[in-house]
Amino acid sequence: MKLQALLTFALMLIAVESHAQYGSLPEFNYGARGLALGQSAMISSRDALATAWNPASACSVERFTTTFARVGLAGQADLYSLGAMLPLRQRGTLGVSYFRLITADIALVDEYSNLTGTANFTQEHLLLTYSRALSRSWALGANAKFVWQSFTPKFASGPENVGIDLGVIYRAPAAHVLTRDLAFGFAIDNLVQPSLKLDKVREYLPREYRFILEKSIQHGEHRFLAVANLGAHEKTWRSGTEVQSRFGMEYSHRRLPSLRVGLHDNKMDIGFGVQFRALVLDYARIAMPAYEGSVSKHAWSLSCRL
Repeated sequence: MKLQALLTFALMLIAVESHAQYGSLPEFNYGARGLALGQSAMISSRDALATAWNPASACSVERFTTTFARVGLAGQADLYSLGAMLPLRQRGTLGVSYFRLITADIALVDEYSNLTGTANFTQEHLLLTYSRALSRSWALGANAKFVWQSFTPKFASGPENVGIDLGVIYRAPAAHVLTRDLAFGFAIDNLVQPSLKLDKVREYLPREYRFILEKSIQHGEHRFLAVANLGAHEKTWRSGTEVQSRFGMEYSHRRLPSLRVGLHDNKMDIGFGVQFRALVLDYARIAMPAYEGSVSKHAWSLSCRL
């Protein structure tokens, strides 16, 4: 009984630590391009993972696209992601994406603080996406979200209900140079909150409200893109919300790698992207919170567009 109580208490600490450092798992559910742009959600997405931030962004994918990504997080945590998007022409876009967050080698101790072994904490998200353009300006999308988590070797839990995400995108008319290639996005993650239960500990993923502004300028073979995010994250262990701002800029050239820089929480992220025919490789060096300031971590994603 004492060991079970210690394991349950450790699980609660890990859940709080995970939310405090990373936010909920969807906060890292995009590829290296978005991470390099200040960990921003994108509207003009090129990969199959951006729908975790805004499911309406699937309408930006014009060809069948698959993406694999790996993000190194603080401590012993890693996030692996795999997604696929299939445009159906006039019938919208279908997508599926899978995310696996692993925190390995967690120390287990007894009531005397003696080491008794190690454990792994895992959280998994499976998203089924449908998005459709309603007109040249408007697009809507939704995710059905299934969540699992486990604290091995002791506890495991499957989804108790299906979570729902909603997203919308508005593209401004191109009648004026200021509104050309200007887009707005709004998304609600966990509008219907999925719940999980490990032993006697029940957790609901918090709602997140996100506003996205994106503007690009094309000049010959040169393209400049700027993106800004504002997000409010509902906390489950305390009342109230907090607003986060994120910014990013990208320069791309038809014959050169894309260069990216971003800012979030007064921390800078950088990265680049390289395309060779149907393959796109993106890399990001991101600033992660740590107990003393921040640490630099690496992320990369590989996309194939057929």
